[in-house]
Amino acid sequence: MARAVLLVDALPPRVVGGTPLVAYDYAVGLAARGWDVEVVTPVVGITEWPDPASPPVRAEGEGFARREVPTTAAQGIAWALEAAWSVPDPAALRWFASFLGGRRPDVVHVLSNVDVPLDWPEMARRTGAAMVRSVTGPEDLCGLGHPTSPRAEAQGFCQAPLTPARCALCVASTFQAPRRQAEWEQKLRWKRTRAARHYAGVYDRIVFSTATFRQYFEQTLPLPPERVSVVEMGLPPAPPVARRPGDRMRLVALGQLHPTKGTPALVDAFSHPALLKRAGAYRLTFHGGGDSDLVATLLGINPSVSAPGPYRPEDVPSLLADADIGLSASRFETAHRVTREYLRAGVPVIGSHAFGIPDVVRHGHNGLLFDHALPGSLVGALVEILDQPAWVGDLASGARATRIRSVDEEVDEIVEVYAQARAGAP
Repeated sequence: MARAVLLVDALPPRVVGGTPLVAYDYAVGLAARGWDVEVVTPVVGITEWPDPASPPVRAEGEGFARREVPTTAAQGIAWALEAAWSVPDPAALRWFASFLGGRRPDVVHVLSNVDVPLDWPEMARRTGAAMVRSVTGPEDLCGLGHPTSPRAEAQGFCQAPLTPARCALCVASTFQAPRRQAEWEQKLRWKRTRAARHYAGVYDRIVFSTATFRQYFEQTLPLPPERVSVVEMGLPPAPPVARRPGDRMRLVALGQLHPTKGTPALVDAFSHPALLKRAGAYRLTFHGGGDSDLVATLLGINPSVSAPGPYRPEDVPSLLADADIGLSASRFETAHRVTREYLRAGVPVIGSHAFGIPDVVRHGHNGLLFDHALPGSLVGALVEILDQPAWVGDLASGARATRIRSVDEEVDEIVEVYAQARAGAP
């Protein structure tokens, strides 16, 4: 039986989001195909390193094992700035070396290296395991983890190439600390050097979920083309959505309340006089956790808006049964799972041009696209759909006709990537 170790920054149910859900789907799919799978994930609050020889946690009904470990000392944005610079924790290195020696994986798949030591992929490489990297975010390039900052261009995110000097300026602007700009630039240069070394010499195969994000990434850090694959995102099975009628147009925004997810853009749009005066014609619901302060002012001025809070993945079919339009207003994405969940449920999308959204949303067929770089573009799309409610039915037909691939198809491709990595084939 082939053994795989997946490294990821989080797993459901602790964190429900894009990369954790992808890692979970891979672990389930690989186990179903006969792989012995163990997922190593850092957890805030865990301070003691577990005995690497102890049995991992196997949750009821899951075919894979979980191994929860402490995070790195620097987390989140601090990790993005400090990970390549900081002296590694000797306890973390000893633990991983012992874990690899006992586990002896055939494949080590890094889905996110956030909050784990950058030494770990290097150590796994030396064991002879086949090394695979899914590039699910820009954290290897960006000192903020996501290339959005007060200095981002009109599109809402920093355009490539992302140089250390420019990135340090972004970081200094975000933290309002211009005196530290030179220090951060030096750290980001070292980070870029280490990232280039990883992609050139540690990973046998590099996987992107969209060709557009791959192109963006490679404008900053070119990769060996013979090692790169694009494996399109798939979704796990879900029950059919039974539509429930409503007395007005129902718009939903699924996902974290966060600037990168476009929450402020939606707040601005639904605070606009053109939308306020139509408040009786629609109902907007923000579903998701995050920074509730971002929507507090809107909730006070627009009676047609609500924000009930976090949801579970299994809640999505029920939430979308009460939706006529799904909103995908992100400033930056690499694939965007939620857009695909909307379309699979037959819900048309009003979406931005963030990577992954235009890959499946065809303007005028299964939704509308707007451009953050064009003032009034989002408001215009919303007014257009509210003024032509009959059009929603045509767009919904287009959504139902959109083919969203299954996670089984995705995992089949990942297994093939593993085979290529193990064989060393170009």
